Formats: sequence, structure tokens, C-alpha cells
Amino acid sequence: MIINVKVSYFLGIVFSLLHAGALAILFVIDVPVWLRVIIAAALLASLYRTLMLHTLRRGAGAVTALRLLSDGTLLVRTPRGKSWQHAAISARFVHPKLVLLRTQWKGRHFGGAVMVPADAVDREAFRRLRARLLAPPRKPAV
Repeated sequence: MIINVKVSYFLGIVFSLLHAGALAILFVIDVPVWLRVIIAAALLASLYRTLMLHTLRRGAGAVTALRLLSDGTLLVRTPRGKSWQHAAISARFVHPKLVLLRTQWKGRHFGGAVMVPADAVDREAFRRLRARLLAPPRKPAV
């Protein structure tokens, strides 16, 4: 099963609102100006990285497609690579509107997060992905 993940406008709006709220709180609390500038720059950098990876699907760590094999193996494809990379799912969260996967990619020291919102994939493909992740693992035939 191959799932192509597209741009998610819903995630873009949510992440922008969350970061804007954090910036608003930053300017209400009483901290030195130099610290306020550093924290604001960190929040803006976080917003940029989050929008690029999870909303626009650009950058080295972004996932543009998932391939879930029948044995439970996960393969991911990034915008820069045309080949599939192996990834192990270490944690998962499945919701009717969002699937979150914590993955460890082969050849990388740090894992990554894969967000698959319902508005970024085909409805039927999203339903099948959720069903596959919620189903208990299959036991091989003897």
C-alpha cells in the first residue's frame, strides 16, 4: 500500500496559530528584551522548520510518501530521494483526522516524526492506513 502525502493546509493553519499564540504570550510576560528577541527568533525558526517538514513537505527530513508492506515494514520517500528508505515505527498515534508515527530511519542516528493528516491524503488511503496501523500484527502461516 503506497500513500502519497501532499500539502496539508489544516496543519499549516494549526501550526501558525500555535506559534503566533506563543509569540503573543512572549510579549505579555516580563522578561529582558534580549531574552525576548532570542526566544522570538527560536519560535520563528521552529515555525519555519515545522511548516517546511510537515505542511509543505520540503526538505531532507520531509516525507512525501509512505509504503506499508504486508509484513509491517515501513518504507518512506523524501522529496530529494527517488528511492525508498527503510524506517521502523517506534510509536504511533492514530486518530480519525491525524496519524502520527515516530520512526527510526535506517542509517540515521535520530528518529523522525511523520505526520499524516486526513486532508493531505486520499480519503480511502487514509482509512486503509488507519486500519492497518490499528490492526493487531499478523502471525505468519506455518
